[in-house]
Amino acid sequence: TATTNSNVGSYDVTASGLTADNYDITFVKGTLNINSKALTITVNNSTKVYGTPNPSFSVAYEGFVLGQDHNALSGSLVYTTVATDDSNVGSYDVTASGLSSTNYAITFVKGTLTITQAEQVINVTNVTKEFTYNGSAHTISGATAQGAITYSPATVTTAGKHTITISAAETTNYK
Repeated sequence: TATTNSNVGSYDVTASGLTADNYDITFVKGTLNINSKALTITVNNSTKVYGTPNPSFSVAYEGFVLGQDHNALSGSLVYTTVATDDSNVGSYDVTASGLSSTNYAITFVKGTLTITQAEQVINVTNVTKEFTYNGSAHTISGATAQGAITYSPATVTTAGKHTITISAAETTNYK
């Protein structure tokens, strides 16, 4: 006997209860087929900063019936992406798998992990550097960063205190 909560399968359906004085009624058994319900599981898009661990991925479900949720499924949700902590800035597919059900025909839809640029850190050695002015220019150096370093001014030609601005060029993975 099929009910609202019956699983996928075939169920016999019989009729009865009708009578007539002028007819000989024969009831013929029929079949009720309950097919799988379409269920879509979509990986939610996510972002991370270059050089950091991948985030915890998540999914959205569409198509559950009868008040059911992910607990009506078997297996364990597994996420797959080629993106690692060291993957370059860009977009990477994230797929889900590992869940099944006899009552749901599951379609998995991939999501996207977007890796954004990291803030660049400029390390400066000899923050305070004293020069003995001897009439020749002194070239400023001592900083390291991911991108090409620019000093403004690039040289010091006079004695005294000077404000020097140090910047680094943007790279693929760093602002």
